[in-house]
Amino acid sequence: MLLGFYYPKRYHGGKTMKRTLSFALSAVLALAMLLFVGCKGNETEPKQADVEAVYAKLVESGQLPSMTKVPERDLEEVYGIDKTKLAQWAMYLSENYAVTVGEVSIFEVSDAAYAEELQGILQNRLDRLRKVAKEYAPAETAKLDPVEVHRVGNYVYMVAGSDYNALMKIMQENIG
Repeated sequence: MLLGFYYPKRYHGGKTMKRTLSFALSAVLALAMLLFVGCKGNETEPKQADVEAVYAKLVESGQLPSMTKVPERDLEEVYGIDKTKLAQWAMYLSENYAVTVGEVSIFEVSDAAYAEELQGILQNRLDRLRKVAKEYAPAETAKLDPVEVHRVGNYVYMVAGSDYNALMKIMQENIG
């Protein structure tokens, strides 16, 4: 009987052991598929958000300096952002960057392929902000250290202010 386990074809004709092994492998594969389908890693599904309403919540938090909205014409001319590929946007800068660091850039793209390009544009902007802050507002550079550009579905955003973690909590609650 013990040898039948090692040599199923020779001692049992192979049918019983083959069925048992086949069933066991099928069960293991089915379980593995369920586990992998259930796990999505760090991906988060975006929530449908009005980006201006999200900006208003960020302002209400008290973690931003006085801000001014970036004019629509500056999106492309100054920042290189193709506004024809945006579903909605909110971009606000600190009124006096030389004294106080602060920025809110929230974009929902209508073209999913553009999200990656926009993420790169915002990353380049963040890199430049860090360099400029070192020269003009060295006391404010610590506010930019934790800042990252985030992409959730068709949303791309970056926020910088007094308390990055508090701002990110609002962003994650409203966009993802």
